[in-house]
Amino acid sequence: MTRRELPRYPCPTCGIFIQGINVEEEAILTAPRVPVLINAICAQGHHCVLFIDRNFVIREAEPVVQETKQEKSAVDKAKGWLGNI
Repeated sequence: MTRRELPRYPCPTCGIFIQGINVEEEAILTAPRVPVLINAICAQGHHCVLFIDRNFVIREAEPVVQETKQEKSAVDKAKGWLGNI
């Protein structure tokens, strides 16, 4: 399988260029949806998603929102309450 290096692109969080991202050409060219989303990390450690078109051009980059941890979901709480009946 042929791999291709994507052009460098500025991190949406800090502006440092993200570079050295390699993708499989076939995966991009045969993807059912375009743009294809690729995970990336800049040199500062910021996680982001790159939106790649079929010409291997990065159209946009979005930062990944950090997920917060939840102690119990509403469903878990309801199960606990219903178990007391």
